[in-house]
Amino acid sequence: MKENDFIAFDNSDRIFINTFLGCYSKCSYCYLPSLNIQTYSHKSVESIIDELNEIPEFIKGKNGTIISIGCYSECWDVFNRKNTINLINLLLEYENPIQLATKQYINIKHIEEIASKIKWKGQITIYTSCSTITDWEKYENKTTNPKKRFQNFLIKKHLDIPVILYIKPVIKGVTIRDISHFINLIEEYKVKVIVGSLFVPNKICSEEKSPISTLLTYKKNSEEDVLKTELKKYADVFEFSTEIVEYYRKENYNG
Repeated sequence: MKENDFIAFDNSDRIFINTFLGCYSKCSYCYLPSLNIQTYSHKSVESIIDELNEIPEFIKGKNGTIISIGCYSECWDVFNRKNTINLINLLLEYENPIQLATKQYINIKHIEEIASKIKWKGQITIYTSCSTITDWEKYENKTTNPKKRFQNFLIKKHLDIPVILYIKPVIKGVTIRDISHFINLIEEYKVKVIVGSLFVPNKICSEEKSPISTLLTYKKNSEEDVLKTELKKYADVFEFSTEIVEYYRKENYNG
């Protein structure tokens, strides 16, 4: 993994980009403190694009490098939203698949300009993240209330941009208590789902390495499998967000 905080990558398959380091959401399970990212710093979109174009591993095009925005920040909070929009508008020209995950509400009017520049269906995928609905104030206190956050799923209806329910991380003994709420959500919005693991420092767990830092690994728990089994009765369920990208690449190719 090559990292300079604002851009991180392991190979040409996927690159992580941040215009802002640090997050005001302060979720209870946040991995940023373990990476010593506790202050807030910013880099201009133009300089990040310049750096990206200097990376030999970055391959442009629909079948090129996946671009994931915001692993070290909340890409759609009031501090970072404008930068994220500007970054996406520039990256769309390369035709690469672009991912963004958020625990914030996305106003449709803020993404209309982006929608008009999309080159192929599924080029942008939005992951609306939620680890708990009923206990969100305890675990995700400074995020948007899930009831409002889930209005993001209307973006698919109005702008045809895929929005995925991102149940990540699964908090042991907590997330599973909302399984009926997640099922109701899936049935209402007809969304695809990702059920994902917690990231923890390597010294705590030595399982599969995380894709965002050499200092983190996945910490899985058995309740993830229970959630996947139950939710698969109602929706397409994936383990990794890159599987969603490949789904839309294939759908677009088949046409």
